[in-house]
Amino acid sequence: MATLPQQAQHLPVALLCCALGTTLYGQPARALLTTNTAGFGNPVVSANFNPIPGNTFSSGPLSFLTPNNHEVIFTSTNSLAVINYTGSYGFTPNSDWNNLPMAGTSEINGSIDFTFKGFQVKGVGGFLNYAPDIPDRMIISALDVNGAILETYNLTFSTSGTNQGVNYYIQRPQADIATLRIAENYAGLAYFTYDAPPVPGPLPLLGASIAFLHSRKLRKRIQG
Repeated sequence: MATLPQQAQHLPVALLCCALGTTLYGQPARALLTTNTAGFGNPVVSANFNPIPGNTFSSGPLSFLTPNNHEVIFTSTNSLAVINYTGSYGFTPNSDWNNLPMAGTSEINGSIDFTFKGFQVKGVGGFLNYAPDIPDRMIISALDVNGAILETYNLTFSTSGTNQGVNYYIQRPQADIATLRIAENYAGLAYFTYDAPPVPGPLPLLGASIAFLHSRKLRKRIQG
């Protein structure tokens, strides 16, 4: 019986459609790779991609809004990358995903980026999966506003069943992450998650008002 080429087995059906280990890929600067958000300092926001039409194939740029109304820009190295995809996406021999809103590279060497518009965060990540191949890894990276890599890690893990994966997050001591990137071996992400930047309170505005009133009084004294 004929079988699909190995690469085609990992593409979304529409195109032709837990043991885990981590190795450092690069040198971290006091950062932390973790499987939970316990160390996030701000409210944690988890978003899917529903503002983007379902089952979209694109290299972007495409934008979506998170529940906190923060804008995030999706881009990819592959014009057939998927976002808000809910069809069957294969990670053979890892767990396949089906009816799970996700973004995926759709190729063995591709990458997808999620860039925060107008702000940076201390922590970011999501629910991940990939198709183990040679080399047996996917890559998760955090980039700064200039596109320079702050942290990058190899991930190696196995999953079984359906809609299974592993949560991974990069945390930094300061809010300088502008972009999350995942790459290699048909890497996929669901439940895009980050620590929301704090909302400025009324105190700075109150302080500015007091300073303005003080300056008016001072001008009146000078003018007599």
